[in-house]
Order: sequence, then structure tokens, then C-alpha cells
Amino acid sequence: MDYQYSNPGYMPAPPQDYKVWSIVNIILNVLCCGCCGIIGLVFAVMALLKSNEISNLVAMGEEGMAQAEELSNKAKTFNIVASVLGGLSFILNIIMLIVQIANS
Repeated sequence: MDYQYSNPGYMPAPPQDYKVWSIVNIILNVLCCGCCGIIGLVFAVMALLKSNEISNLVAMGEEGMAQAEELSNKAKTFNIVASVLGGLSFILNIIMLIVQIANS
């Protein structure tokens, strides 16, 4: 039985905006700037922009919730890509550091 419509004042929970994750990805990709880090930085900035749009749509009320949910999914996807690229860049930087230490 679906109880969500039994209360006329029911408002669904707003979708996550992933702002903190986006900011962490920006910091990670700036610190590990390599080829992957720069591309990851682009995805992290795009995720942060989508996150800001989510906040604006949620403030509009119920008419913006569907769009906010869609943007939340996009921001999550962008953050996943940015995290993978940032992690890959971090691992490549560690490998290059180990090779440099081994050669000296």
C-alpha cells in the first residue's frame, strides 16, 4: 500500500546535490594534475555546476523536482568519473615517484 499520498502536505525528499564530493574531486584532481587529473578536473567542475543547479531547482518547489533528480544523477555520474580519473592520476604519480627514486 502506498502511503505517500495519504498526507496532502507530503513533499518528497530533495535529491542529493553531491557538492562536497565535487569539491573533494576538484582538490584531488588539482593536486594530482597529470593527463588524467586535468580531465578529471573538468568532470569535477561540471559536477559542481550541476550540483548548484540542483539547489536552485529544489528551491523552486515541486515543479523542479523531476529536473533536480535528473541533474542529481548526472552530478553523481560526473563525480564517479572524476574520482576514477583522480585516483588513476594519483596512482600514476606514485609510480612515477617510485621510478624516479629508483633511478637516482
